[in-house]
Amino acid sequence: MKKSELKKLIREQILEVTTEEPKLQGQIKTDLFKKLGVEGFDPSKFTTTINLVKSNKPLNVAANKILADTMIAMIKTNDDNLLTQIFSNLKQIEVK
Repeated sequence: MKKSELKKLIREQILEVTTEEPKLQGQIKTDLFKKLGVEGFDPSKFTTTINLVKSNKPLNVAANKILADTMIAMIKTNDDNLLTQIFSNLKQIEVK
């Protein structure tokens, strides 16, 4: 293999690795967030919004509202055990 071919192959591999979409690892326990009592809570929309956040994608108005409503419910809740469970779940989620 020529040196130029090797360089081209290495560049292609680096480009392939750096352009891959980040993948969300871990599972969001939407049942915990549902317990917050957010009106009209939709687990699939919530999961999609979290995936957008973790992937550093821009959020639309609907996604911002989902996060805002969830944060408001978290602030208003008196259930410290539920909050501990939610934060524990969020810590387990990572992007690889």
